[in-house]
Amino acid sequence: MKNKIIAFGVVLFLFLFIFPTCEANVFVSPAEIFVTMTDDYFEGNTSKKITVTNRYSYNISVTAWMMQPDIVEWIRPNRTLIDNISWISIDPSNLLIPSGRSACFYIYLTIPDEARNQTYDKHWEVWAALMINSASENVSSSFKQGYNVRVYVDTPVQPIVPDEPQSPGELIYYAVIAFVIVILLIVIFYFYLIYKKRT
Repeated sequence: MKNKIIAFGVVLFLFLFIFPTCEANVFVSPAEIFVTMTDDYFEGNTSKKITVTNRYSYNISVTAWMMQPDIVEWIRPNRTLIDNISWISIDPSNLLIPSGRSACFYIYLTIPDEARNQTYDKHWEVWAALMINSASENVSSSFKQGYNVRVYVDTPVQPIVPDEPQSPGELIYYAVIAFVIVILLIVIFYFYLIYKKRT
């Protein structure tokens, strides 16, 4: 039994020595972003941001862009692709982050006025792609890390358009028609009574 314990201890030591605990040197948050437009479309900064923290001992360069998911089946249930990827953007598109510092990337929306009537009640999913590169001459140029942050966009609900009130001119027009119809009915009834008496 003692030999088994010693053997287990040796194996555990070798495992920890050969396979040290890995620490994420670049932290990206959040993993998902929700952009909800409840009342109306808004343009510009959605106030939603992605924070990248550099835990390396050297500077890193981050390139960011918006993209459609590579495979449609990878998007979440009840989500669809955005009609035009140019409607959503991320700013800045490139940033240098010093060692031990954090930086933010902001999500922007610009949906053209002419497209809004066709984009009510939509539930889109797009991805914010981040490519991490070393900005240090002492690190191999082949060093790269990629991250994708899911961005969900819910457009406004189709508004209920109330019936426009009729103008005074329309009311007068319908009143004249109704008056003429009543007069015609009275005349017809009058001639009917005369005909009835003669017969």
